[in-house]
Amino acid sequence: MAAEKELIKLGYWMTRGLAQSIRLLLKYTGTEFENITYTRAEAPSFSTEEWTSVKHTLGLPFPNIPYLIDRDIKITQSNAILAYLGCKYNLCGLLSLQVVFLLWTSEINLLDFVNESKKEGYLTTARAKLEEIFKYLGNKLWFAGNEAEYY
Repeated sequence: MAAEKELIKLGYWMTRGLAQSIRLLLKYTGTEFENITYTRAEAPSFSTEEWTSVKHTLGLPFPNIPYLIDRDIKITQSNAILAYLGCKYNLCGLLSLQVVFLLWTSEINLLDFVNESKKEGYLTTARAKLEEIFKYLGNKLWFAGNEAEYY
């Protein structure tokens, strides 16, 4: 009996939003994928419990949505996911997986600093974020591996 094909999993809110360009790229490449959607509760709570109850069970180094799981590759942030898929399907010339991980970690680490109104909230969650970052970094010299390269 043939082994069952493991589908790429794409998770996002039940909207087009940041995942729509990823869905379109997957369709363009003819890739079958599992489109996992999460709903938010209605007003006034707008609860995200459907997502938050599973986000730390997926093995994502930096749990967030959109996320993409392709066997051992588990990545978040829409631009990094698009870059990864571009590499995977030979749509991006010389772009390497190191560049994908550079994009990914820079988005994770810089997005929280662009909005002054979110500063107070960021300061309350900084410790947990830094713990995620150091856990992912582990024994690597750099986020993209052990070689420093310039692109």
